[in-house]
Amino acid sequence: MSELSEYLPGLIDGIDAKIALKRFSKKFYEEDFLEYRRKESKVYDIIQKEVYGAEDVEQAMHQAGEIIAATAKKHIDSANFFSRSSVKADMHFIMAIYVFPGIYAMKTDSDEDLVDAVLDEWRKVFPTSELKAARFDDIYGGFKTRILGFVVDGWLEQFEKDKKDKRDRK
Repeated sequence: MSELSEYLPGLIDGIDAKIALKRFSKKFYEEDFLEYRRKESKVYDIIQKEVYGAEDVEQAMHQAGEIIAATAKKHIDSANFFSRSSVKADMHFIMAIYVFPGIYAMKTDSDEDLVDAVLDEWRKVFPTSELKAARFDDIYGGFKTRILGFVVDGWLEQFEKDKKDKRDRK
């Protein structure tokens, strides 16, 4: 677990939450997430080796969760009194928008178990937290396409479907 203890905090430390929040839109999220995954690829390799390859995988997953939760707590505790709630919100944002989707992006059979272990350890440190995990596709799919301020996602899909149906009938 030595490399894991050294590099795992980078999943949180490697993101400037204020910039990430400003850029959290359909236009930038995919690019920013892929850059995050590229930048943190060594950490994901270490997770594969030290967590998924551990003798006791479940224990290793919970240790990884402890490291992540402790990193977030360190950030919150080091903030001044007036900005602690803002930093806590930033930590939740980073976890929900980058860390969990990053774990799911490894696409292994153990990803769900690791996410559950991280959430278990997170809730031990932050008992009132309602943090939930999601995959990148679910988050990115939640963005709406707007034209002149109007949401057109459903309309565009229906328009394309109608065009296809007309072609099929001919």
